[in-house]
Formats: sequence, structure tokens, C-alpha cells
Amino acid sequence: MRFDQQLRLTGDTLAEIAEDCIMINEIYMTKFLLILIVTNCFGQIPGNGATDNDGNVYNSVIIGTQEWLVEDLNTTTFQNGDAILHVTPNSEWPSSSVPRWCYYQNDMAYAASHGKLYNWAAVNDSRSIAPEGWHIPNDSDWQILANFLGGNQVAGGKMKSSPLWDAPNLGATNSSGFNGLPGAGRYYDGVFVSTVYYGQGGVWWSSSSNGNGIASSYSLHYDSNSLSSYSITPSTAGYSVRCIKNNPLHSSDFDETRLKLFPNPTSDEVTLALKPGKYTVHVYNLMGQEIINKEVVNELVMSLAIFGKGIYILKCYDSLDKLTVIKKIIVK
Repeated sequence: MRFDQQLRLTGDTLAEIAEDCIMINEIYMTKFLLILIVTNCFGQIPGNGATDNDGNVYNSVIIGTQEWLVEDLNTTTFQNGDAILHVTPNSEWPSSSVPRWCYYQNDMAYAASHGKLYNWAAVNDSRSIAPEGWHIPNDSDWQILANFLGGNQVAGGKMKSSPLWDAPNLGATNSSGFNGLPGAGRYYDGVFVSTVYYGQGGVWWSSSSNGNGIASSYSLHYDSNSLSSYSITPSTAGYSVRCIKNNPLHSSDFDETRLKLFPNPTSDEVTLALKPGKYTVHVYNLMGQEIINKEVVNELVMSLAIFGKGIYILKCYDSLDKLTVIKKIIVK
């Protein structure tokens, strides 16, 4: 843990940083909390998740104004129930017009961690392979994500998780919660990327296209901090798919007048006073673990001392299950 002249705070884990923040005087703590919430903590707020047409359940995370699945798509059907063609032989894979899926190396053991690989025709089909209420991100969606994480040159490290990557896995912190894993892929001619290179990169489709059988994709690499973009990806290739929720979050979505939280900071109890109505309140620690889940009518008194000093995130949903408020709680 160290401080430099610009008042930046660094540490090995978010929990370590948060614990030390509590011991800083009130003036400095305010400045540090602003940095932490924007660059680390907010990105690890769990979303509501999704379920696809096959019944696969996915977790999600809120990153800035977006909500992303933290797992790659694993469906075999479109939203309307139509089947996507499963193709295994290399010679039968190339197609720019017929939606197709496969397991990496035609081995279903990879599905647990990587889902399935799809060609761009599956991504671009109007029947949609995304869970209902979600879609395949376009170039604009990907760029909003990169910008929120500090730009393409550093976003990749914040999106990569630790398992399965080859060394050195530069900059991998997964501080965004995106949980990017290497996933290899299938070339435009149907040949799989060799398992020798399996741990070196992961590629995800964009729904944006340049026409003439050319689409966009985004990738992470074991030897780079960057999120790379490719605008000339052959549409017959097979890559992973990550989905994003249809309606982004905006500051106008959060009605701060609905909720009063006091005292904050607190040493133990905190009172949550709400406008009349029924709400569901979730509280998470900085590791994204849910520690409180309660239905509330008008007011709730929570004792947080048992969870220890630190920073916690409160999410409040109204009776229509709409996220209405996000707040940070400080326990000294």
C-alpha cells in the first residue's frame, strides 16, 4: 500500500484498499472513495443476470452504464425456439449466410467455461441468439465499455480473469468483472485454432458489419493490456459471443429523492428511509458478494458492523423490479 503526491492509492486487493481507506482522515477518504467507486467498485456491482431459450442461466455485472453477461453464450436456439445448425466437419463449417455453432475442437467439455462458438450469420440473425431483453454488442457498445475502463490500451487487463490464460497474462485484474477467458476459435475455413494457442487469446463478435462477408470482433490477449478491435473479421469464422442488456443505465434512471441513508459513514447501524412503496434492497461487499437481501416497506435499519469495516454497495429495486438507486455505504 502506498501514497504518491497525487493522492493515488494502490493495493493488492480491493478489500485491502477499502480497509485502509477507513483509517484515512475524512478529507482524504472522500477523495479516495471517488477514485475507487469510479474505477473499481462500481464495475463489480452484480446485475440481475439472464436466462436463454435453452434454459442456461447467466450471471451479469454492471460496468458503468452497461450491464454485461459475465459468461459466454451457450445456447443452441434462437429466441423463437428455432434451432441453430450444429456443424462439426471443417469442410462444412464455412458459410456466410447460414447460422452455425460448434464447441471448440468439437469437444463439449469446453462449454462449461467457454460456451459455444458461432459464425457471424448466427450473430446477425433477426431471430436473435441473445436472451430476451439482451443483444449482441455492436461497435458502439464495445467502445463505451473500453472508454469507461480507461481506453482500449488499458481496458483489456481490467477485463481478463486469471484462470486458463498463458503467462504472463499482462495486466489481468478483472477489476471490471467482465471475466474474460481465452476461448480460441475457428478460422474462416473451418479449421480450429490450435490448442497450442488456446491460452493466448479470446475473441468476441460485434454485431457491426462492413458488408461483403466482413464483420467486426474484439479480442483480449495474454501478452497485452489492450482490448483490440478488428473491423475485417471474416464472417465465416467461429468466435465467442458475449451479450449486453438492451436498456443502458443512465443517471436519470436513479431517483435519488426516493431514498435517504443515514448516518453514512456509520460505525454500525444505518437507516434506509424510502418513499412510500415496496422495495427490494441488496447490499454487496467489494468482492461482489451479496450480504443483505431484504424486502422493505418505507424503512429499514441495517446493522453492518458484523461484516467489518469497509465500503459496501446498496442497490434498491422498486416493486416493478427496476433498479432505482445505487449508493455506497461506509462502515468505519
